[in-house]
Amino acid sequence: MEALVFFLVLFGLFSIPACIMNLNRVNTMMADAPFVTGKVDPPAGIHGKDAAGFRRELDGLLRTRESLKSAFAQGRLMRRGNIAGVRNRWHRAACRDNAVPAVALSAALCRLCPQGLPDDEADFLQEAFLKLTGRGEGHYLLGLSHLRLYVHFWRDDGAVARNAWRQAVGHFRHSGAAGHEGGMKAACLLARIGHDVPFTPPPAGPEALPAGGDAGARNPECAYWRQRLAGIDGSAAFALGMQHLEQATPDTALAEYWLRRAMENGDAPAARVLSENYRNGVFPDETGKKAALCLTFFICRDGFLECGRSLSREEMAQRERQLAPGEHMRRLLDAHRAEGMALHCGIMARVEKQRAIAAEGLARQHAQSLRQLPALCEALAARDWESSPAAVTFARLEARKDGPHGRPASRRPAASRRNASRRSFARPDKC
Repeated sequence: MEALVFFLVLFGLFSIPACIMNLNRVNTMMADAPFVTGKVDPPAGIHGKDAAGFRRELDGLLRTRESLKSAFAQGRLMRRGNIAGVRNRWHRAACRDNAVPAVALSAALCRLCPQGLPDDEADFLQEAFLKLTGRGEGHYLLGLSHLRLYVHFWRDDGAVARNAWRQAVGHFRHSGAAGHEGGMKAACLLARIGHDVPFTPPPAGPEALPAGGDAGARNPECAYWRQRLAGIDGSAAFALGMQHLEQATPDTALAEYWLRRAMENGDAPAARVLSENYRNGVFPDETGKKAALCLTFFICRDGFLECGRSLSREEMAQRERQLAPGEHMRRLLDAHRAEGMALHCGIMARVEKQRAIAAEGLARQHAQSLRQLPALCEALAARDWESSPAAVTFARLEARKDGPHGRPASRRPAASRRNASRRSFARPDKC
């Protein structure tokens, strides 16, 4: 017994260096993949100093489609067992309760855990779902479904969780390429967290990406999506403007342009940075009016002032004291207070209109999906029956039905049975 224990300990000591060498070799191979920054492995769980922030961002991303959460609960997924049963429950949820995201969850689960399912099940469900919802929103929901399954599996099954992470990256890229704002933001977020899916950016556009900036800006994929988002999203335009401002040789013209685009999309930090740089002479402002207007916008936006309401002189003075802009800026703010508040009102009205248009488009797409859902449910019912054990047994019985009254015919040719003697099973000697 002691000899056996000694042998096991010795074997373990010699195995540890080999495991370390193998792990280093794998990490080196992963690090050689193009456009990989931060964690080179798709995270089985998100760790590091930015983990809490990333988890909050992922949670916010999953909350963009609340219907996905309720659909996920209807599947009653535990672990990898009974995948077909979970798939069937999601199909019933889609067809009985009009839970369209349940089809995306079913497609994602069949992709990650295909054991015991038809070979083309995942491809069929994915293509059917994309026809139902459109490429942009469809790939976005498929990406969210894989993220939801990543959260579910990462504690118990790291291999499935990593595959779910990779699949989510691909779907968000497809969604972003179709012009979907949520898909572009999600692709940028997953690139910042880290993955090993190679990214080849398209040919450079009219404006070269600036060097420097935060970690997201230094990631080529995230920088690419931010540049595409900058025209419609205030935070992306703000990040791009700060990149131009903080690089080794600042491009003040482009920095001012993108910061103003960010403010025009309702971004409060951009308004404050604009005001400071107008006052410091980084951006041209001979009269100080631009600085006063941007600071007024920031005061209103930072307090979430509703459009149409005016700040009183007392409220303005209170917020000015908090900002301590100086006596000269106080006079400018007082002189341009009405114009600044009108600027804020106009910008926020335009932002709210854009949000309403986006929500209306999403609702219209959802209504169209519901109209097409019955046809998909018929196809799903037919496929579920064809692949069920009962259908397989029924098909086998049907193949044998070539005798009278549905009974299996004798295997002997008819000519050999014509004059055959009829023997009794109980009395073989009796014809």
